Order: sequence, then structure tokens, then C-alpha cells
Amino acid sequence: MRPLPTDPNAPPSAAMLRSVGLILLIVSALTFAAFLYKETQHGLTTPTGQAFGSDFVNFWSAARLALLGRIPDIYDLDRFHQFQEAALGGSLDLYHYSYPPSGILLSLPLGLVPYLPAWSGWMLGGWLIWICTAWLAWPGERSLRDAALYALAVPAIFLNNMSGQNGTWMAGILGGGLMLVERRPWLGGAVLGLLAIKPQLGLLVPFALLAGRQWQALGAFLLSSFGLTIASAVILGSEPWMSYASHTGLLRTVILENSSGVWRWMISPFVGLRLLGVPILPAYVVQGAIALLSLTTVVIVWRRRGPAPVRNAVLVLCTLVATPYVHVYDHVVAALVPLWLWPNLRQGSTLPATLLLIAPALGLFVATALGIGIGWVLVLPALALAMAAVRTSAAAGTAPVPDAGYRDPTRR
Repeated sequence: MRPLPTDPNAPPSAAMLRSVGLILLIVSALTFAAFLYKETQHGLTTPTGQAFGSDFVNFWSAARLALLGRIPDIYDLDRFHQFQEAALGGSLDLYHYSYPPSGILLSLPLGLVPYLPAWSGWMLGGWLIWICTAWLAWPGERSLRDAALYALAVPAIFLNNMSGQNGTWMAGILGGGLMLVERRPWLGGAVLGLLAIKPQLGLLVPFALLAGRQWQALGAFLLSSFGLTIASAVILGSEPWMSYASHTGLLRTVILENSSGVWRWMISPFVGLRLLGVPILPAYVVQGAIALLSLTTVVIVWRRRGPAPVRNAVLVLCTLVATPYVHVYDHVVAALVPLWLWPNLRQGSTLPATLLLIAPALGLFVATALGIGIGWVLVLPALALAMAAVRTSAAAGTAPVPDAGYRDPTRR
């Protein structure tokens, strides 16, 4: 396979990008290995109450409890906590499961195996899904080597690894689903429907599909999301959904609105304002205005039917600023944006892409050190670049392109 397309007039060079990526990958791998070594010095829990695998303990515990027939315990903070301490054999900080019952349904296989094998499968599976997604988005002739290097070197991956979260899986669902919409609308819509397990990342998707007149994809999206919800109610019962509804309100109050200790991991406009001391209601008003502006932008862009990579970039970036509840590991999917906008990056500055890629790490660092939430602001230059690409394609009279630079993953 041929490597990343190069242009002698487009700094930085492909060789430089590979060197930077390799350095980042080595540093993050060594740091992650040291982190895991430290976490296992006292078994599966640390003296400070951290679980090995961090937030993964929530996914595994929910699946295990469901298979044991103890579904009500999942949304009961005390009983959930007691189960986790018994399973890992040590004292833990308060962890919680914040996903709907449909998420439990998809994660049931994790509960079939012990904790460490489940964690290994979770991480390896997520990396594989993410590498494949980046490879599908790769501009020009695809290079699996370069795609894997890029996918594993971006800062958001390191943060996702450290937190044991689902950023790689969700990036595969959102990014992969969007890339399938043009050539395989039913399949793409069905994949996007899986965002029902993390609704804040699918907030703008149905509006985009509707504006883009992607009727088959929209139908598949609705069938998939509602089908998953109904299946979870049939298999797990209706009680978990009622518990989830009350549980969500508690978590919103405790974590999103008033938890300064967790805010540093979030990079939404709402949390940025809360870190500055802005009261809850005004912060919600500003977040709501930004969400409305994001929705309007997505509808306008998708209605124009320009190149799919550009439309997808706008949708992903607007999604990340539209929701108040977005973490640094949710930004894994944002690493697809520079690939989608690669032709535009070659013709101009790479600063917007650089800021976007470092937004999770820099946002976390600044929020921790200074108590200022700037992560979401670093997304805006990339959004401006995407909007410039929209205007360029409109001025050039770009017609809808079915594959829009994507390889059809279902055909050889």
C-alpha cells in the first residue's frame, strides 16, 4: 500500500508526521505501561481507591450483575459499590454506571469472563475497531501502517487508555457509521443507531440525516436505536429503565452540575463556564445557545449535500461542542476530522488540526493546573476550517459524490 499522500509544498512532511507519531506512540505506551504497573502493586485496587482499568470496572460490573440476575443493583450506588469492592478485593472510590440499559445489553459478553481477561479484550477490541475506522477514513491510497500509527498516537487514545473508557468503540460507531452512510445507507444508519447507548454523541445525527435526505439511513438509524431499546426492555425488563431515569437525574446534579473534581476531565462549554464560577442556569443557557447554533450549522451543511468527508467533519465537531456532557476520551472520534479535511490541510495551515488533536490533553492539563476549561475552545479553529471547506465546495459547485473519497468497506 502507498503511504500518506505527500506534497513538498505542504508542511509538515509525511516523514515528519510519522516521526512525531512514533515519538508520541512510544511515550504514551511507556507511560501507560508504567501506569498499569503502579496500579497492580496492591492487587486490582490502589491504596487511593482506584480500580485497575479505572472506569472499565463499571462496564464489567454492570455486565456481571446482569448475568447474575442482580440488575437492580446496577443503578443502586451503594450496592453497585459493594459489588465492585468484593469483586476486586479492596476499597474503592465511588464508581457508577451512567449508561442506559441498552448499554448493558451490548456489554453482556464482558461479564462472561473474569475481570482481567475482560479488560484485555475491551482494550484490544477498541484499538482494533479504532484502527480500522482510521484506515477507512485515510485520504488517498490507504496505508494500514500509517493509519495504525496515527490512530494509536493521538493524545485522546492515551487518555482513553488511562481511563478504561469506550472512546475507541464510540469513535468506531460514530465515525464508521457516517462513512458508511453514502454507500451503504442501511448499514451506516444501523451502526449509527448504536449511539443510543451514549445518546449525547448521537444528539445531532438524526437531524443531519433528515437534512441530507438520507432516508434509508435515517430509517435504519431509528430502527436500530429503538430496536436496541426495546430489546433491552424485553431481555432485562422495564425496571432498569425506570431506575436509569431516576439515576440520571442524580448523576446530572452530582457530577455534571456540581462536581469540580471531575470537571477537569470534561471539555464542554457548560463545564468551562462552571469552572469559571458561572451559576448553573446561565451556564445551561449558554450551552443551549451553542447547541442550537451547532444544530443549525449541521442542518445547513448537510442540506447542501457537499462532499461527505466535510459534512461528517462538521457533524462530529458540532456534536462535541453541543453537548454539556463530553469527556476528553470522547474526543477520539475528533481525530478523524484531520483525515476528512486532509485536502484542505494540505493547502493551508495545519494549526487547526494540531489544536484539535491536542485539545483533550491540553484541556485536561489547563483545567487541572489553572482551573480553566479551554478544551472546547480548541475545537473551534477546526470547525472554522471545516466551514471554509464547505464554502469552497459550494463556490466550486461541488456535486454530491457517492463515495466522497471513501473506500466501500463491504466490497473488494
